Amino acid sequence: MVMQEISQMNANFTEYLTMAAEECPDKIAFADAHESMDYRRLQREAAAIGGFLASKGLYRKPVALVMQKSCRMMAAIYGVLYSGNYYTALSPDLTAGDFMRDALADFAACVVITDEAYAFLEQEPVSRYEEIVSGAWGGVRPDPLLTVKDAMDWDVFCVLYTSGSTGTPKGVVRTYFSNKEMLENITSVFGYDMPEQRRGVVFSSSSVAFLADVMGVVKGRGTGFLLNQQEIMNPAKLMRFLSQINVMVTPMALLKYLDAAGALEEMELPQLEKIAFGGEAADLKVLKNWISAWPKTKYINVYGSSECGMMTWHQLSSERLLEADTIPIGKAFVHQEILVLSEDGDRITKPKDGTGEVYVKSGSNAAGYLKKADLSEKTFVQNPLHHDYRDIWVKTGDLACYDQNGDLLYAGRNDWVVNRRGYRIELEGIERKVLEIPGVAECGCIYDREMILLFYAGEAQEKTVMDRCRQLLPHYMLPDRIRRVDRIGHNRNGKVDRIGLKKLHEETV
Repeated sequence: MVMQEISQMNANFTEYLTMAAEECPDKIAFADAHESMDYRRLQREAAAIGGFLASKGLYRKPVALVMQKSCRMMAAIYGVLYSGNYYTALSPDLTAGDFMRDALADFAACVVITDEAYAFLEQEPVSRYEEIVSGAWGGVRPDPLLTVKDAMDWDVFCVLYTSGSTGTPKGVVRTYFSNKEMLENITSVFGYDMPEQRRGVVFSSSSVAFLADVMGVVKGRGTGFLLNQQEIMNPAKLMRFLSQINVMVTPMALLKYLDAAGALEEMELPQLEKIAFGGEAADLKVLKNWISAWPKTKYINVYGSSECGMMTWHQLSSERLLEADTIPIGKAFVHQEILVLSEDGDRITKPKDGTGEVYVKSGSNAAGYLKKADLSEKTFVQNPLHHDYRDIWVKTGDLACYDQNGDLLYAGRNDWVVNRRGYRIELEGIERKVLEIPGVAECGCIYDREMILLFYAGEAQEKTVMDRCRQLLPHYMLPDRIRRVDRIGHNRNGKVDRIGLKKLHEETV
């Protein structure tokens, strides 16, 4: 079967790997802290994984990858796609304990592929990556083209597990079509079409950004440098990583960490052209410091979710940033529509209309939640503006408003909004103001028993923070209690861990 026939028949992402392995077999596809893998090896090991799964008669079945984010995980992902199955990727260092157990129980994998033996997988159908690619499973190493299974646009590509603000795993079902749309939308913005792209991907979760970057690197015949969250704490590894890349995709938390550590002036970024960041609201103070240290780098604020893919983006202007008091999440990508609706259901289109909830319609929207039809119906909803025909949008739970330039401004979460003394208060709005206080590195708010409780990390004294809050906030938004802590925890999506803060409060009440 010739390559052209394979490409026409196979409507999935493996064709990009097949072509890259033919055109540039010796080029490094991915590199992590321990090894690198060229396109020839990437395809060979992916084909072995695909052949192994096909030998078990699996097709359109769930395969779990419990592995560190690494070159081998990239090969395993493509192996699952070669066999026509779908995957979930769970990193042991990020998803251990109850979350891992609950996610695996929900996913019900036919096979769990691992990079090492993990005690918590004793009851799972485990197969080791090394044994599969070495042929120890008893199969004959297949021709990679013969393992490719045709994929329809509506077939499941993967399931991304997210906990949101509840801590309970939700499996977001993403199809081939939704991922194609997402990749096309962000190709030019993220720089997948850059000559000799060397993309650095910093992982904080099994996120949609991770998915897009894996596929974007291979489509563009680039090189992806992979950095896991625990490796950030190793200065040598971090600096080596930064010195090799020209585009970085990272959670905002890493930019905060490097700024707080005083590392900006010591870093060497000779080739870094773009930094795309997200995962939480952009920190104005931190980004001003970054732009001051590295003014020639382009900074892109990206807003998205596992349910919608990438929704909006905004490239920061250094001139405008100096005068700004907030950072836009920007405008929608091509082929996407965004509605902002008030509590009364009115459409918000101008700054004077106020704040409302964000609804998104896009080809990159997910199909729903795995085995959670009731939750899917609450999130994937009929267009509230009409009922003439089936018109499904994602109800994000995020709040936003428009600025004078027509850009969206993120204004927090519906579930982080409280009604207090007749006022509707966004906890993230308090946090943004507190972060302006000198000596406050991080902060997080919770609402408990009609009280606003503020936790912060930094050198500032509690009395100083409260005094400044009185100057920055209206009376109804003032915290009732302030507590200084060593650090503010973040959840798997890089957002403030409010559940953890609530537990900390309860332990001391």
